[in-house]
Amino acid sequence: MNKIHTNIMAGPNITVPMISEYLSKISRFCLLFVIITGVYSCKSVEHKQDYTQYDAMTRRNVYIVVEEMPKHKGGDGGFLNDFVNHFHYDYPENERLQSTVQVQYVIDKKGHLIGARIYGKKSDALSDFEKAVLKALSFTNDWQAGRQNGKPVNVLLTRTIHICPNH
Repeated sequence: MNKIHTNIMAGPNITVPMISEYLSKISRFCLLFVIITGVYSCKSVEHKQDYTQYDAMTRRNVYIVVEEMPKHKGGDGGFLNDFVNHFHYDYPENERLQSTVQVQYVIDKKGHLIGARIYGKKSDALSDFEKAVLKALSFTNDWQAGRQNGKPVNVLLTRTIHICPNH
């Protein structure tokens, strides 16, 4: 029964060893083709995700992530020093104590801080405390622009600032 089935599959002039050898060559060829295709596709197509979006406040295309993120020229300490030197706010007795605020701003191609805002809030809904934070933030302009592919680009940053009201 097995022999009849083999002869039917192999055909009148083709033997099973011939089919086996043919399939083996096809398998090796297919495997080689897949490997070569994979190697060339990995080298020829860069899978870089474009982390850009349109920022309506600054009316610019901005990056969210870049190869070299923007830096304050004085580092984090310099940024905080500039911020503290310009932050002035007297807490009224009847106001709920707020000490943490999340800000968002763009560092443009020239290293300027623009489009400062309180993350997730509309400008007409800001407290006096949040307005004072934005005012102080506007004085922290000593930035090194972010870079993508060696070129300066606009970068949107989000940062949480903690302020100790007792000092």
